[in-house]
Amino acid sequence: IFTNGQYTINTSTTMNIEKRDANVQITTENLNASQGDKITLTARVTDNGELINGRLTFKLDNESLEDDNLEFIVVDVVDGIATVEYTLPNDITTGTYSISAVFESAYYKRSSDETTLIIG
Repeated sequence: IFTNGQYTINTSTTMNIEKRDANVQITTENLNASQGDKITLTARVTDNGELINGRLTFKLDNESLEDDNLEFIVVDVVDGIATVEYTLPNDITTGTYSISAVFESAYYKRSSDETTLIIG
């Protein structure tokens, strides 16, 4: 709204701002572990090669990782890097699992990467 004392102009504009594409890459290698092991998961998040900030969730077989209080673990992405230490449950069975890193924000579309975790 603009007014100069004599005239008032009231106008509005609608803008559609598209979310950008982010690139997520899990950088942790050789994910071989045993029940109860502590593993470190690291992911890199970029936008056209530029490191970005935000929040990321790691998942085990499409289930978000939880802490000891059964709260979802959400990791801050700082200067393009997200890292979390996670202790595997003692009752996890041996086998091959999917580990994914999922990034989404108000400015970016959902983006993810996936790798394999082997419990032996």
